[in-house]
Amino acid sequence: MYTEYLQNMLVTAGLTMPIRRGNELWGLIACHHYGGPLHLPYPVRVACEFLAQVVSLQHKAAEDREHMLYRLQLEDVHRRLIATAALTCDLSRITEGQLTLLDAVQAGGAALYEAGRWWHMGRTPSDDQLDGLVRWLATRPEYIQSSSPMYATDHLAKDYPAGASLASVAAGMFALPLARGLSAPHGVMMWFKPETMQTIQWGGNPHEKPTVTGPHGPRLTPRVSFEMFAESVHHRSLPWQSVEIESAARLRVLLMELVVARAERLADLNADLMRSNEELDTFAYVASHDLKEPLRGIHKYAHQLLEDAAMITADRQVKLASLMRLTERMDSLLDSLLHFSRVGRLSLELEPSDLNVLVSEAIEMVGSRRDDMSTEFIVPRPMPTIYCDWVRCREIYVNLLSNAMKYNDNASKRIEIGWIAPGEAPQPPGRTPNTSDSPTFYVRDNGIGIDSRYHTQVFKIFKRLHPHNAYGGGSGAGLSIVKKLVERHHGNVWFESTPGEGSTFYFTMSGSTGDRT
Repeated sequence: MYTEYLQNMLVTAGLTMPIRRGNELWGLIACHHYGGPLHLPYPVRVACEFLAQVVSLQHKAAEDREHMLYRLQLEDVHRRLIATAALTCDLSRITEGQLTLLDAVQAGGAALYEAGRWWHMGRTPSDDQLDGLVRWLATRPEYIQSSSPMYATDHLAKDYPAGASLASVAAGMFALPLARGLSAPHGVMMWFKPETMQTIQWGGNPHEKPTVTGPHGPRLTPRVSFEMFAESVHHRSLPWQSVEIESAARLRVLLMELVVARAERLADLNADLMRSNEELDTFAYVASHDLKEPLRGIHKYAHQLLEDAAMITADRQVKLASLMRLTERMDSLLDSLLHFSRVGRLSLELEPSDLNVLVSEAIEMVGSRRDDMSTEFIVPRPMPTIYCDWVRCREIYVNLLSNAMKYNDNASKRIEIGWIAPGEAPQPPGRTPNTSDSPTFYVRDNGIGIDSRYHTQVFKIFKRLHPHNAYGGGSGAGLSIVKKLVERHHGNVWFESTPGEGSTFYFTMSGSTGDRT
């Protein structure tokens, strides 16, 4: 085929020498003669072969020298990036300052997914487009199954058709995961190169590949026409150099070691925190339990002194009565503290729970505590069945209903108990729309409401917003217990309120939702 190619070009003699890079063919020195047959003597051929070998060696030496300088430059950048991130074990630090992840590789933009968000440097796709790229990468074996997972291309649109729209910033992409086997963005580095428009001049149309039938079947034949053929190349970037890929792979290993060290540090901190919480709960339990004994003694002696009223002046009787009230309040506070500490130590027994029955029990419990019959309880629609601890979930409703009744000075008290399905409109305010599988529950009243300046204090233990004797008194621990019980169910609690109009308390629990009843 090559001799046919030379004949089509009217070449009568030719000499071809390889330029090698190691054991790979890098290029050719091709000599053409057009004046008839030409025989080169052996010494000339040996000299030409020697010349080709020298060119190969010089080319490899020059390329290795350039790569070594570039590798040293990249490794210095990587060392400084690692030092920056290691100061706080925070990978996001390598996206800020004068030296960033974008300097780690020659590219037009870089992105890092860390701490639940994307960090951008230079020109990159949007967050949604990056999420789509990561989901697609999770289907690539070389990215998730290889011992050295990575993905590098200078023609993204070829593998990822949606990448055609990203060519202006991401015609080429180089991605390295910082964790393996994950389909969602979780620790990933990406670099991007923009499209480089190229016009290639061909000696003839490279896409014309005629075949003929020979003694061994069909075979390709060289083209006959060598008229100039121009072709424009789209959606391609400059290629990634092997030295960049190798250096970035080493950077990945160093960053993963940093991630592992951070995870171990967090595990140690969490273990210390759990021990501290257990010790604190134990202390609260023991302290509140032990303090009740001397308190009962004080209350007993004060009561005995009051019984001997004839021996005590009126002024002292007033003081003793105040002492009795204080001991009773102290006893109530200690009971609340004791209960609060138990909430932190109890284990939940999760089971499918019909909230229709559970809420009915809670209403009955708060209703039996009060003689006020003017409260109207409204359940707009049947409540769902969820996985929760029956007793603790009922306690959540009891505390919320009790507060809704207590802090209400209307002649006709109205309390609504309901729920909002995921994605259902309207969504509760104060949070992003609920996109989980769990509903949002609420208790709404038409009571006195809560002034905005007190919103940050509502869930603090023993924090009352009114005098101790106002609105029936109380220890101020109810909402703190609600918050802790909701958090034990891996949920959240929040509220909205308008003074004089009422309050609505919302909460979620991450248990699976069962069938509606």
